[in-house]
Amino acid sequence: MKKLNSTVCYLSLLLLGLFTPQSLMTSVAQDILVHKDDATPPQPGRNYAPSAFVTTTGVSIDDSVLTVDFGYPTGTVTVVVYDKSNQIVCMETVDTLTTPTFSAPTDTWDGGSYTIAITCADTTLRGDFDL
Repeated sequence: MKKLNSTVCYLSLLLLGLFTPQSLMTSVAQDILVHKDDATPPQPGRNYAPSAFVTTTGVSIDDSVLTVDFGYPTGTVTVVVYDKSNQIVCMETVDTLTTPTFSAPTDTWDGGSYTIAITCADTTLRGDFDL
């Protein structure tokens, strides 16, 4: 009986270690669907974005961090996040040749709806998300 009790005790401690509150509270990244904004027609004399910009750029939010993964170096990209009243809460210019991902902390932002706009040359990708 003593061996059975020690085995049960050992298994209980093992399970407690595996399922701590931290491991139960970890969240999974939420992908944010971005689409090409066709509202701005191409303008003469403007640079054109590489097609890889549209097909490889991905946006996700995990815990309190918004992440843009450019997937492919496309040059200079501007990332702007607007709140529901169309006020800019974050704006950054990123050189994707040296910085393959961009991250912005969201823990100081108010809860609600947001829009992200990612612009490379003449192409803008937009996506909506909630905090």
